[in-house]
Amino acid sequence: MNSQTGIAGLIREGANEIVRRSATDRLDVSTALVDVLNRFLAWPFVAGVILIPELGHEADAVYQAAVYTTGSTPLQSEGPVAYADDSA
Repeated sequence: MNSQTGIAGLIREGANEIVRRSATDRLDVSTALVDVLNRFLAWPFVAGVILIPELGHEADAVYQAAVYTTGSTPLQSEGPVAYADDSA
């Protein structure tokens, strides 16, 4: 098995897990997606919920599943991380 086949298999397994968890565990798709994405990401990249205050009230400033960079080792946090709009 070459590395592309291996990666494709991992992505397929992740997609199946997202579908299963959202259907049987009644877990929000965004939460399952973030869990799966974080398996593929390495520092300084992390997936999670972010808040972009600069968007204000004219747009939905909270994104339930986003990939962003962090300056330190990512930690599981409660709630959205405030993030500047030019960094997400």
